[in-house]
Amino acid sequence: MEKTDTVVHQLYQTTRIITKEINRLLEQYELHSSEWTVIASIKEKGVVSQIVLAEHLNIEPSAISKSLISLEKKGLIQREEGLDKREKRVSLTEKAMGLYPTWEHIVKQHRNQLLQGVSAEKLDDLFLTLKTIFFNAQNITKS
Repeated sequence: MEKTDTVVHQLYQTTRIITKEINRLLEQYELHSSEWTVIASIKEKGVVSQIVLAEHLNIEPSAISKSLISLEKKGLIQREEGLDKREKRVSLTEKAMGLYPTWEHIVKQHRNQLLQGVSAEKLDDLFLTLKTIFFNAQNITKS
């Protein structure tokens, strides 16, 4: 197997096991890792349009809509019309805001365990490497 294949395979395997474990940890709250990502982004950005949210998460509008429907049914987000009637603005409910610190603690604890023993310098290098790979992937899809 070529080095590039090995690296990409490892990247996939790593993201899959991280997602699987976050799903397991959040299961008791009937929350999936993809939903956590949406919730955390809304918390970070405040009231946000579905379009901006989809762009921020690099998710297709149909996929973000599906996640938002699920979160809305669970009473964790609310959607309202924006300035343009076609625009939907999304915000967290009081229920989500109340549970957020618990979810955040679970996720942070998991991330700390994942990155245990990795120096700040290595994390910086990894971040820059992943940003480069992401940039390259974006350029491939544009061509």
